[in-house]
Amino acid sequence: MKRLFLFLLCALFVICAVPAQATNISYKIDSVGISIALPQEMYVFTRQVRPDDERISALGLTYEALMSSFESQDMYLEAMDTEAFNEIVVISEPTSDINYYELGYDGLYNAAIAEEKSLEAAGRKIKSSDLFENDDIDFVKTVSVSNDCQVQYTTVYNGKKIKIRLIDFDGKITEDEAESFENIVETVAFAAPPAVEPKKEEPEKPDDAQIETSAEPQIATSSAESAADAGVDKLAGLLIIIAIAIVICTVPALLFRFVFAGGGMSRGGAKVFAFFYSAAMAVLFYYAVTRYPQLHLSIYLCIIPVLWSFAIYKIVKR
Repeated sequence: MKRLFLFLLCALFVICAVPAQATNISYKIDSVGISIALPQEMYVFTRQVRPDDERISALGLTYEALMSSFESQDMYLEAMDTEAFNEIVVISEPTSDINYYELGYDGLYNAAIAEEKSLEAAGRKIKSSDLFENDDIDFVKTVSVSNDCQVQYTTVYNGKKIKIRLIDFDGKITEDEAESFENIVETVAFAAPPAVEPKKEEPEKPDDAQIETSAEPQIATSSAESAADAGVDKLAGLLIIIAIAIVICTVPALLFRFVFAGGGMSRGGAKVFAFFYSAAMAVLFYYAVTRYPQLHLSIYLCIIPVLWSFAIYKIVKR
């Protein structure tokens, strides 16, 4: 029995700890000079879409309207997620601005300010602005709201201002959506090599008089260590959620056993009770996961009552 219990618990950890890997498809946009990988479940259109593509009419669109929006908004790719009610667009505009990867911190800061002003002029309210580096290519990241909510990554590369934008028409982008979108931006690759070598600002060297010989050397935290810490925190949070779920499954069964069942149930009755009780708990967990997405709970939590049904059986059995 102990071996079976440990096996079920290990299976639960494996199922919850390893998320389902979404399959991405890489799209090459030759006219922009970039490639980007997007989830396969998205409806993806480029300027090369065929007029008789059945997906266009399936979404209630027309080829003419789709091409008009591409031209008027300088779009070269549009990807729609009908379930999450959001879309990702890639915009490219010619510009004489210097490449962002050639700018130092001050230049990128000014570029971020300019992008904020541009969005505000379009009637959007800026919620946050930040810098993001992907494979030595610097982006300005802005989050803005109007009738919708948008996360936009902007860069200038070889004479083009490129904007990769996530638009959520529900008006709110969750942390999971923002993280997934960042992962998509990290897949962006440029076909053409940089026009010139990047010119990063070097930190000012302190005067000899300002150097304290007695000062201890500073230890820089590597990105690998940060990633390891984040992984440990995520695992700890997962274990806490699993423990809470097990407690939620167990406490009502214990109360039933000692308050209502008295000396316990027969073997057959305990099996029937464990089956229906676990099913009810699975439905309850599913409701919590889907009804409260802000809690960021995994759908795999619904499996916990099923795997815990044997323990429920042992609790209520006479």
